[in-house]
Amino acid sequence: MPSNTSSAEEEFKRACDLYLEKRYSQAKRQLIENLNRFPNYGPSHLLLGQIYFFSRKPNYGAAVQEFQKVTSIYPAWQEGFQWLGIALKKIGKVEEALTAFHNTILLSPEDSRQYIDLGILFTEKEQYAEAIEMLRKGLELKPYCTEADVRLFLAEALMKNGQLSDARSEWRRILEIEPGYPSGDLPQKEAAKMLAKYPESVGQNALRISPS
Repeated sequence: MPSNTSSAEEEFKRACDLYLEKRYSQAKRQLIENLNRFPNYGPSHLLLGQIYFFSRKPNYGAAVQEFQKVTSIYPAWQEGFQWLGIALKKIGKVEEALTAFHNTILLSPEDSRQYIDLGILFTEKEQYAEAIEMLRKGLELKPYCTEADVRLFLAEALMKNGQLSDARSEWRRILEIEPGYPSGDLPQKEAAKMLAKYPESVGQNALRISPS
């Protein structure tokens, strides 16, 4: 990521401290003041976009604008494209989100996050073969703390693609993973529920007839 003036960095650190203290309104004001002085400091745009994104009443449109500024200022920084894709998806701009995630892969091919985000997006678009490919690639790159969640997404794509046996394998693997941050035991509970719903006696044809 390109460097900026030490003053911009110091102002940004103050805003970060407020954010970490959960003083979000003050952090937001600090960032806006920072950007009035240093309009081309990308990290401030990124954090401001995240505040808009995670607010109790999210402003996804404003978040998109901030993340777009990040990608414009720092076109080689994959973090801006990652967040831009996530925010674009939230406002229904699916094709633009796909482009943002693909840009992220080009910039940082060893980061698991964009493959996982693409896999989830392809599942929503009912492009299950592509979803399975992306989610498996994300798992190969060993996502931090989220393996159980990702395997749950993968099992969903496999099931919807008519690959029930493979989906069962993923659900069983989830049960072998120790519950932890960020989802606790929710993936394990969901996997157990799905294994009970689709036991070995349920075949592929039955699944296609009754997917719900």
